[in-house]
Amino acid sequence: MDPQPNRMSHVVYCVRPENFEAATKLWTTALGVEFDHLDMHDGSLRVSFSLEHGVEVIAPAANGPKKFHDFLESNGEGVYTVVYVVTDLDKAEAEVEGQGVTVADRLVYTGRRPWSEEWAVLEERILPPVHGMRITVARMERHAEGSDR
Repeated sequence: MDPQPNRMSHVVYCVRPENFEAATKLWTTALGVEFDHLDMHDGSLRVSFSLEHGVEVIAPAANGPKKFHDFLESNGEGVYTVVYVVTDLDKAEAEVEGQGVTVADRLVYTGRRPWSEEWAVLEERILPPVHGMRITVARMERHAEGSDR
Protein backbone atom coordinates (compact mmCIF):
# COMPACT_ATOMS: atom_id res chain seq x y z
CA MET A 1 0.00 0.00 0.00
CA ASP A 2 1.42 3.36 -1.00
CA PRO A 3 0.99 6.43 1.19
CA GLN A 4 -1.73 8.70 -0.10
CA PRO A 5 -0.81 12.38 -0.45
CA ASN A 6 -2.59 15.02 1.58
CA ARG A 7 -3.67 12.69 4.33
CA MET A 8 -2.38 11.06 7.48
CA SER A 9 0.02 8.21 6.80
CA HIS A 10 0.68 6.78 10.24
CA VAL A 11 1.01 7.37 13.96
CA VAL A 12 4.41 6.93 15.61
CA TYR A 13 4.43 5.58 19.17
CA CYS A 14 7.58 5.95 21.24
CA VAL A 15 8.09 3.35 23.97
CA ARG A 16 10.85 2.52 26.41
CA PRO A 17 13.34 -0.09 25.15
CA GLU A 18 12.23 -2.65 27.72
CA ASN A 19 8.64 -2.38 26.44
CA PHE A 20 9.35 -2.56 22.71
CA GLU A 21 8.69 -6.28 22.29
CA ALA A 22 5.48 -6.16 24.37
CA ALA A 23 4.18 -3.08 22.52
CA THR A 24 4.87 -4.66 19.14
CA LYS A 25 3.31 -7.95 20.28
CA LEU A 26 0.14 -6.16 21.40
CA TRP A 27 -0.32 -4.73 17.90
CA THR A 28 0.52 -7.99 16.12
CA THR A 29 -1.20 -10.54 18.34
CA ALA A 30 -4.25 -8.67 19.56
CA LEU A 31 -4.88 -6.45 16.53
CA GLY A 32 -3.41 -8.34 13.58
CA VAL A 33 -0.86 -5.74 12.49
CA GLU A 34 1.97 -7.07 10.31
CA PHE A 35 5.12 -5.02 10.84
CA ASP A 36 8.27 -4.49 8.86
CA HIS A 37 11.20 -4.31 11.27
CA LEU A 38 13.64 -1.55 10.30
CA ASP A 39 16.03 -1.44 13.22
CA MET A 40 18.97 0.89 12.72
CA HIS A 41 22.19 -0.85 11.76
CA ASP A 42 24.08 0.93 14.54
CA GLY A 43 21.58 -0.38 17.10
CA SER A 44 20.46 3.12 18.15
CA LEU A 45 16.77 2.74 17.37
CA ARG A 46 14.36 -0.18 17.09
CA VAL A 47 11.51 0.31 14.65
CA SER A 48 8.41 -1.71 13.82
CA PHE A 49 6.54 -0.10 10.93
CA SER A 50 3.29 -0.91 9.13
CA LEU A 51 2.17 1.58 6.52
CA GLU A 52 -0.75 -0.69 5.70
CA HIS A 53 -2.06 -0.38 9.26
CA GLY A 54 -0.86 3.17 9.92
CA VAL A 55 1.29 2.28 12.93
CA GLU A 56 4.96 2.69 13.81
CA VAL A 57 6.49 1.71 17.15
CA ILE A 58 9.96 3.03 18.03
CA ALA A 59 12.27 2.57 21.00
CA PRO A 60 15.63 4.29 21.40
CA ALA A 61 18.65 2.34 22.65
CA ALA A 62 21.00 3.89 25.20
CA ASN A 63 22.98 5.41 22.30
CA GLY A 64 19.77 6.38 20.48
CA PRO A 65 18.72 9.86 19.40
CA LYS A 66 18.42 12.28 22.33
CA LYS A 67 15.06 13.60 21.10
CA PHE A 68 13.40 10.25 21.81
CA HIS A 69 14.93 9.98 25.27
CA ASP A 70 13.81 13.55 25.99
CA PHE A 71 10.29 12.71 24.80
CA LEU A 72 10.09 9.65 27.07
CA GLU A 73 11.39 11.61 30.05
CA SER A 74 8.98 14.52 29.50
CA ASN A 75 5.88 12.68 28.29
CA GLY A 76 6.28 9.02 29.08
CA GLU A 77 5.37 6.47 26.44
CA GLY A 78 2.82 7.42 23.84
CA VAL A 79 2.15 9.16 20.56
CA TYR A 80 5.39 10.74 19.41
CA THR A 81 4.05 12.23 16.18
CA VAL A 82 1.47 11.88 13.44
CA VAL A 83 2.95 11.66 9.93
CA TYR A 84 1.03 13.54 7.25
CA VAL A 85 2.05 12.94 3.62
CA VAL A 86 2.06 15.74 1.04
CA THR A 87 3.12 15.94 -2.60
CA ASP A 88 5.05 19.20 -2.25
CA LEU A 89 7.08 19.31 0.95
CA ASP A 90 8.57 22.76 0.32
CA LYS A 91 5.12 24.25 -0.27
CA ALA A 92 3.75 22.65 2.89
CA GLU A 93 6.71 23.97 4.87
CA ALA A 94 6.13 27.49 3.51
CA GLU A 95 2.43 27.31 4.41
CA VAL A 96 3.20 26.13 7.95
CA GLU A 97 5.81 28.85 8.42
CA GLY A 98 3.31 31.38 7.03
CA GLN A 99 1.18 30.54 10.06
CA GLY A 100 4.05 31.28 12.42
CA VAL A 101 5.25 27.71 12.99
CA THR A 102 8.95 27.21 12.31
CA VAL A 103 10.00 23.74 11.21
CA ALA A 104 12.04 22.19 14.04
CA ASP A 105 13.95 19.62 11.99
CA ARG A 106 14.41 18.48 8.40
CA LEU A 107 15.28 14.83 7.82
CA VAL A 108 16.22 13.17 4.55
CA TYR A 109 16.21 9.37 4.55
CA THR A 110 16.41 9.10 0.75
CA GLY A 111 19.37 6.88 -0.09
CA ARG A 112 19.93 5.82 3.55
CA ARG A 113 19.61 2.23 4.67
CA PRO A 114 17.38 0.57 5.67
CA TRP A 115 14.81 2.89 4.04
CA SER A 116 16.53 3.10 0.66
CA GLU A 117 15.63 -0.50 -0.13
CA GLU A 118 11.93 0.38 -0.32
CA TRP A 119 11.67 4.15 -0.69
CA ALA A 120 12.86 6.23 -3.65
CA VAL A 121 12.00 9.43 -1.74
CA LEU A 122 11.59 9.73 2.01
CA GLU A 123 11.86 13.18 3.59
CA GLU A 124 10.31 14.72 6.69
CA ARG A 125 9.74 18.16 8.14
CA ILE A 126 9.17 17.90 11.88
CA LEU A 127 7.08 20.62 13.46
CA PRO A 128 7.46 21.64 17.08
CA PRO A 129 4.51 20.76 19.29
CA VAL A 130 1.67 23.13 18.39
CA HIS A 131 -1.75 23.22 20.10
CA GLY A 132 -0.95 19.90 21.78
CA MET A 133 -0.16 18.26 18.43
CA ARG A 134 3.11 16.75 17.24
CA ILE A 135 3.01 16.64 13.43
CA THR A 136 5.57 15.46 10.92
CA VAL A 137 4.97 16.46 7.30
CA ALA A 138 6.50 13.97 4.87
CA ARG A 139 7.06 13.09 1.25
CA MET A 140 7.06 9.32 0.73
CA GLU A 141 7.46 7.64 -2.65
CA ARG A 142 8.26 3.98 -3.15
CA HIS A 143 10.62 2.76 -5.86
CA ALA A 144 8.83 2.07 -9.13
CA GLU A 145 8.20 -1.62 -9.69
CA GLY A 146 11.07 -3.24 -11.54
CA SER A 147 13.44 -0.30 -10.95
CA ASP A 148 17.08 -0.89 -10.06
CA ARG A 149 17.95 0.28 -6.58
